[in-house]
Amino acid sequence: MHRRPYITLKWAETADGKVAGPGGRRVQISGPGSQRLVHQLRARSGAVLVGINTVLADDPLLTPRGVQPARPSLRVVLDRRLRIPLESRLVRSLNEAALIVGTTAAASAPDKVAALRAAGAVVLEWERLETALFELADVAGIAHLLVEPGPTLAQSFIERGLADRVWLFRSPDAMNDPSAPAAARVPYTPIAEMSVGRDNLTEYLNPASPVYFAPEPSADWVLAAAALAAPAPAGDENAPVQ
Repeated sequence: MHRRPYITLKWAETADGKVAGPGGRRVQISGPGSQRLVHQLRARSGAVLVGINTVLADDPLLTPRGVQPARPSLRVVLDRRLRIPLESRLVRSLNEAALIVGTTAAASAPDKVAALRAAGAVVLEWERLETALFELADVAGIAHLLVEPGPTLAQSFIERGLADRVWLFRSPDAMNDPSAPAAARVPYTPIAEMSVGRDNLTEYLNPASPVYFAPEPSADWVLAAAALAAPAPAGDENAPVQ
């Protein structure tokens, strides 16, 4: 039985396969059109998940902006040592969207747990990634989980066979810096590609996924192609994706 959400991994990388700037510094890699598609995909997802390293490096908000959300936003952070800052945008925006923090350190950091819960976050004990995914599906009712991973978390999902789909945005610009972190390698065959402004978006489907049916573009891909053909709405949909 497929006792976890359908999982999409999404990231942007440069022409030379980098996902951040020199030494891991955050830089905007994808263009406005790609950012618009990401906000739309967030709006169609049941939750958006990141690892704690992304939170510490980028201080993301992880909400869909400039588009009509299909459901209330849920953000999820995998934070084994409970390092999420109380002043992070994720915690400060709890009046706008819910937040689940999955950790193995709840018993050793009761004050941090209490502070997070007082702010409105849900703190859960998750020993394994598979446990987190099961609870998101079985308890939170999440059918589609959008994961916006760094390279380590992306590789973990891929190696454990937990990725059903990958959306990879490639910029035509190179980073040209050996200290910039490299993207995870996608081992699946490309299913579809499209130009998004100066970027290129590729969809990969995992043929070993229990919900893989045919090497055909997904429904989200069809919606993305239609969105590209339509005029961009007014608002901040072209704001940097964070």
